[in-house]
Amino acid sequence: MPKTWADRAIATLVGGSGGLTQNTFPPAIITAIPVQINLIGHPRRPGAYRGQVMVGLGKEGNTMKKLALLLCAVTPFAIVPLFAAEGRMTADERAYLLDQLETSKKNMLASIQGVTAEQWKFKPAPAVWSVQEVAEHIILAEDYIFGGSQQILKIPAVDRPASSNAEVDKKIVAGVQDRSKKATAPEPLVPGAKFATPDDAIREFTARRDNTIAYVKTTNDELRVHVGPGPAGPMDAYQALLLLASHSARHTAQIREVEANTGYPRKSGSGL
Repeated sequence: MPKTWADRAIATLVGGSGGLTQNTFPPAIITAIPVQINLIGHPRRPGAYRGQVMVGLGKEGNTMKKLALLLCAVTPFAIVPLFAAEGRMTADERAYLLDQLETSKKNMLASIQGVTAEQWKFKPAPAVWSVQEVAEHIILAEDYIFGGSQQILKIPAVDRPASSNAEVDKKIVAGVQDRSKKATAPEPLVPGAKFATPDDAIREFTARRDNTIAYVKTTNDELRVHVGPGPAGPMDAYQALLLLASHSARHTAQIREVEANTGYPRKSGSGL
């Protein structure tokens, strides 16, 4: 019969009988490192085993050596650290978000590229924003919404919500881009002629969006298990970034509406 708790744990895991129990590990350990154990494959799925191996330096001098054997024995079956990937983006989720960010960036830049000074400031009506004003609103919203997603990450993590899935993600994207539903911009996003020319706006938007894209390409933040308030109800931090991309797409469509107005100035000699 194995004598130490580490021996018993290894024997239980690789011996083919009994399974892992909460009595396998001793309660009193001096210095502890938590490691979450999951024998089903998802540390927060209902019915999955969830416990902690509290590893430390006690009277058993070979504890750390035997822990290494324990980890090697069960890793193929699923040992998940407490900072596990359950809340991180999947490869498909990252690709979808990056596509939304890249596509909306491309379309926004195309909508203001080559706009003349007269076109830049043209207002279809006194209460309707010009191309200049819409572009500024998009630029200001970039850091504003990104900052909101980072604030959501400060909210304590929860089990991954049922609404954190591709179907809901696509509904958020479609809902934000639906211009039949109007909204009033919050004060920090109200334009104030901060960008005098289209080139100024292009430089600033590109810099801010590229920062967002760089973050999405590299982050391992658990965007899916931190949830905060959204325009249409709770959303996770990943969905807040989808909101960011969709917001710029929504207002790029608004720029195109201004440019399609019958009173929109035409470029001299081009017929446009």
